[in-house]
Amino acid sequence: MMILGAAVLLLLSCAAQDKAPEPPDAKWTASFALTIVEKDGKWVFRIDGATNLPPEVKLRARIYAFETFTDFKEGEREDDEPLVWEDDNSQPSYHAFSPEGGGQFHEEVYKFVRKPYSIRYRAKIHYHQRDQDNKITLKVGDDEFFRKADLRFGTDADYALELQERVKEVANDLVSVEKLYGEFVDEYPKFLKAFTAAACSK
Repeated sequence: MMILGAAVLLLLSCAAQDKAPEPPDAKWTASFALTIVEKDGKWVFRIDGATNLPPEVKLRARIYAFETFTDFKEGEREDDEPLVWEDDNSQPSYHAFSPEGGGQFHEEVYKFVRKPYSIRYRAKIHYHQRDQDNKITLKVGDDEFFRKADLRFGTDADYALELQERVKEVANDLVSVEKLYGEFVDEYPKFLKAFTAAACSK
């Protein structure tokens, strides 16, 4: 009986050790949805939701193209790539915001003239320690973390048609470039002859 009791205690001890501790940011939540809407001639990526993070916190929202791969070694894995890698003249790489009173937020993250491809997208709300003041880091912590929401925009059939259209556009661009190059080849000897004659007359 004593041996059985010891075995039970050992199993309970192993189970307790196997249970991973919760990360420091586990108590902070952000439940939100990603949508894409057409507004004022542009396609807008927006997020709407709520968080229990303090209203003074400074957050960063970014949108990623999202895909799932099957790796024969690692199994299924996720890969995402930012739609905007770096700040440029049209828009920054991320959208900075703070939650409203009550933790609500309704934010337009990116705007594009061209309609987005019919693929999967992922929105991430990032908490970065370096963006915060001491009051917030004492409350929320120094570790960076993020919360996410996914969206499937359009269908696979839509995406296939979009790729076909894109191939046509690239082909037309190549034809235009080739035409311009041909015109340059024809005109350059004339320009060179005129330039040489002008130089010799001086």
